[in-house]
Amino acid sequence: MKELLKTVLRFALWAMLFVVTMFAGMIVLSIIHPSVWQGSEQAATEYFKDSAISGWINLAATLLFIILFLVLRWVSLSKGILERSFMWKLVGLLMVLTVADICFEVFLIEFPAYHNLFPETWAEIEADDSPDSGGITQYLYACLLIPIFEEIGFRGVLLGGLLRARWHPWLAIPFSAIVFAAFHLLPINFIGLTLGGIIYGWLFWRTKSLIPGIICHILNNTIALCAGPVMMYITGSREMDTTPTTDVIVIVIALALMLSAIILINRTVPKR
Repeated sequence: MKELLKTVLRFALWAMLFVVTMFAGMIVLSIIHPSVWQGSEQAATEYFKDSAISGWINLAATLLFIILFLVLRWVSLSKGILERSFMWKLVGLLMVLTVADICFEVFLIEFPAYHNLFPETWAEIEADDSPDSGGITQYLYACLLIPIFEEIGFRGVLLGGLLRARWHPWLAIPFSAIVFAAFHLLPINFIGLTLGGIIYGWLFWRTKSLIPGIICHILNNTIALCAGPVMMYITGSREMDTTPTTDVIVIVIALALMLSAIILINRTVPKR
């Protein structure tokens, strides 16, 4: 019970600091330049989004809190039971696992029966034809530091604490994955995020290390962030033109690839 309470308190602190990292630049610039809010809220939001200073402040805050959790030894970036002799093979399998996971999520969302459950979300996506902006700070923040910080929180703090509190892995991993999905506040991506959380959680439990999950998470966010601009450049739209048959075929193949990659990773990583 003591370990569970400790886990809840640590995760609550992590969640609070995570929110702070998202709005750190906005908070600081609002204090320095309060006149920003004298115009419309949309103009102020665009100002913070396009501000390089805001982006670097967010980066600094995220890095600071990552270091804090490592210094306090609430989590560790150790290699666990991983061995250098099979690291390149493991990285290759993690890449296959990540790409398959992304394909599953994307084509599930495209599937008409699922797609039509979120008409307002798709209307917003289709109406947004503007290119993504933010420069290097956005990529460093979303593709590098946020994956590390999220893995520290959801897998290192939450899942690791639940396992130390003697929760069965079959309960602790899905529970932490559901919290991970719910935390993103994206109903349309809930199933995909939950599956991703289960994969990252299993990797953490199986290898005793956050490193494999961090690698997958970085790959996932990088592909997700780059896919929109690439599709806009090639097709002029962020929405793919697929058929239900194509969606089902890709989903089945993606699930088969994910299962195969997990089986091979399980065989590659030494037994605990």
